[in-house]
Amino acid sequence: MNDDLGGQTIADKLMEYGDACFSTICELSLLDKRATELHKHDFHHVVVCVSGMGTYVANDREFIVESPAVIFTPFETCHKWSDWGNMKGYALGLSTDMIPQDYYFCFFSDNSPQVVNIPGYVLERVEPFLNKIKREWERSRAERNHIFSSCLNILFSEISDCFPQRTVDVDSQEQLCKHFNNLLNTHWNFSHSSEFYAKKLGVTPDYLSKVLREKYGKGSQALIKSRILKEAKYLLTRTSQSVKEISFELGFNDPGYFSRFFRKSVNKAPKSYRKDFMKD
Repeated sequence: MNDDLGGQTIADKLMEYGDACFSTICELSLLDKRATELHKHDFHHVVVCVSGMGTYVANDREFIVESPAVIFTPFETCHKWSDWGNMKGYALGLSTDMIPQDYYFCFFSDNSPQVVNIPGYVLERVEPFLNKIKREWERSRAERNHIFSSCLNILFSEISDCFPQRTVDVDSQEQLCKHFNNLLNTHWNFSHSSEFYAKKLGVTPDYLSKVLREKYGKGSQALIKSRILKEAKYLLTRTSQSVKEISFELGFNDPGYFSRFFRKSVNKAPKSYRKDFMKD
């Protein structure tokens, strides 16, 4: 394995090509010193440890990592190496849409780091596919993503057999709906975009809407809209806040846009809705 990153840090190299990227880790002790300080990425981080031992910290949990092993770190997870000794291996930085959906719920769905120990024979099977990704590194994005997709499917398939939670008897689409509702309860006034929730859940917006529509009869954007309207009606009828104040509390930067959104949805302006409610 080549340990020359051309002066770039691990994160720099991983992000160089955008949506899907790959880098060799090799002599971790010789690379990015920032890796020993708490940090986070806006991509999912997968490390395949080929040899050596180290101590990995993520979300205030400490993992003693003994090779061969694979570390799955969801994006926006604070993590660091407190000790990476002579660890060698591979690192992959992946956007959510590059992770095969069949395996996302096994490795990333609860937004917690996972360390999976793998037997030597599994490492022997997956390392050629990691090297295949390396050889295709300089190809065009369209060609490279095709290779990545095929190799990642094989990589995750092999690793999933070693993953103890793989046999959890819960339907993946039910999990997706549950995680969406949890996110919506937390972020409804932070983001009104279905793309935001799809990215958080590691699926495409179209797939998220399809699953939610099958479960609830409404797509993701309609469910987000319903939640905002529910909160808007509550604030209009149960508080004395002004329409401007309510619009900001609901996550709208423009009170005028909120009023148009409410009128289009309810066929009444916010003030009229409040006034009619008080009459009743």
